[in-house]
Amino acid sequence: MSKRIREWWVYVVELEPEASRRVSAKGVVYVGETSLLSELRFAKHMSGHKAARKVHQYGRHLRPDLAPKSAFLSRENSLKAERRTATRLRNQGYIVFGGQGIPFMVDSATLLASKLTRG
Repeated sequence: MSKRIREWWVYVVELEPEASRRVSAKGVVYVGETSLLSELRFAKHMSGHKAARKVHQYGRHLRPDLAPKSAFLSRENSLKAERRTATRLRNQGYIVFGGQGIPFMVDSATLLASKLTRG
């Protein structure tokens, strides 16, 4: 029995201009990475499931023309590509949300500390 090879994708979502206080002739985008198909990840954002707030509120559609064309075989490489993609788009004049190249994970100690400091 063969083991399924996990693929990671970098995706770009065009956002409504209202997503940013700044104005750009190029537009406003969100850059993310996922092990899901980009279309499925975008649908999850739009439904509010594990969603980036900016995408959930202001997402228009995917921009595959701005994203890398191929998948990555490790999350490490997809995170690097996510960061590179965000930097490239910023340098081209887009306003970019996301794209830090840092996985979003909250451990229980951080979550507990956050709750305790809020009162």
